[in-house]
Amino acid sequence: MYDDIAIFQPLYRKGLIDMDGVNVERIERLPFLELLDLYDEVSNTVANLPDSSNMRGRIFCASNSLSGSPHECIEQNCRLSRVEELSKFSALFADNVLFHNYLSDISPSYGHIPEQDDFDFRYRVVADIHTLYKFKDLIKDGIAQPYMTPKNYCLECFSNQFLGKGYSNRISKSIDKLGSNIYSKVEVFLTFNEVDGYLANCESDENTLPHGTQIYYLDNSIEEVLPSNVIKKAHEQGGIYLSLGNKKKLGLAESISSTSIAEAVYQKAIAKHTSGSILTHSLNEVNALNLIEKDNHVSNINTILSKHWNIIIPYAEQISVSNLLKLRKREQEAFIRFRAILDKSVSEALALKGSFTEKDARELFADVIEPDLALLETKTKIATKDLIKKPLISLAGVGAAIGVGAYTGMLSGDMALAAKALGLSKIAYDSVTSTLEMADISKEIRQEDYYYLWKMQR
Repeated sequence: MYDDIAIFQPLYRKGLIDMDGVNVERIERLPFLELLDLYDEVSNTVANLPDSSNMRGRIFCASNSLSGSPHECIEQNCRLSRVEELSKFSALFADNVLFHNYLSDISPSYGHIPEQDDFDFRYRVVADIHTLYKFKDLIKDGIAQPYMTPKNYCLECFSNQFLGKGYSNRISKSIDKLGSNIYSKVEVFLTFNEVDGYLANCESDENTLPHGTQIYYLDNSIEEVLPSNVIKKAHEQGGIYLSLGNKKKLGLAESISSTSIAEAVYQKAIAKHTSGSILTHSLNEVNALNLIEKDNHVSNINTILSKHWNIIIPYAEQISVSNLLKLRKREQEAFIRFRAILDKSVSEALALKGSFTEKDARELFADVIEPDLALLETKTKIATKDLIKKPLISLAGVGAAIGVGAYTGMLSGDMALAAKALGLSKIAYDSVTSTLEMADISKEIRQEDYYYLWKMQR
């Protein structure tokens, strides 16, 4: 059924996927070198960033985390859940969705070759193929499209390249500000055991850390950094919660904030190059976008909109992706209209610039967005009667939360550095920067220059 899709053909030929789905047993039996060659073969089917002039309709650039990349969380169920979220947005609102081909990250020709054939590698392969296969309906319908950048850096490599040297003071301050915010929200419990050594168990809300938790393995050098009494308690008392000062000595928040800012820069560069809108499920990524925003009026408007526009797309969590695609075909005009109303409302907010107030935001929501949202709910309920067995139930706060905001460009030096790290050609970079300079002069923001925050709520 999906064997005519280029990216899946190498997997079909090797028997790693078939009509029943992913063949885990076959993956586990395939020799290490054959799997690596297969990753190359799959990646060879993926084009570089597409030319937006050849694409019809609205383009969305999915963040690495929302598109199921393992960098946020390696667990297969988590990755599949994120792709499910992305697929539901795509089925309803997107004409084109671009996502990074994460299989290339560990392919011999394009990424980092794994050091050895072990459990972690096999788990990664199984999760990669399951996650990629989750896109099958969207790819077949021509909505989802994987891409690679010319240098094909994974997010970590891009971070190292972009944050290596030469970035602006604005980026540096953004990392520090986001780091300070993370320190205020994260509890760190330091433990020690003979097998793993020192562990920093971090806990926070899910907007700060994936799943609200993260564990860092630390080497013995922390004994030179932290006070001796703290080290002693980690050994003798089973662990100790670190003070703000000691948390800062470990530098954990800087690592998280640097990655978040690098992801925001990465997404801005990709979106500007493809004339796409950024699509994410992470409030932390949205905060990073706003921190590197150079227009204070835009940042202020985004903050007001996020505070007063509580938009829940009803029933999104109750309807499968395949049925949402059918719903889209039946009621395409309604969903396009709703997306247009959101875009138009943001445009009206931006037109007011510094005079836009919280009162304006509430009135825009009540007068324009809310009535159309109610109409969308009615149409969805009627159009899906024959698609699902159980009746749709409307529950307060349950559905998919959608947020929208705007962004401008970056300082030209930062954009040049990002373009170089991504391997974008000079022609491509020049077209991006010329657009940014025109936008800066006219203070006009195109509808492509919006970000969408999409989060399932259950």
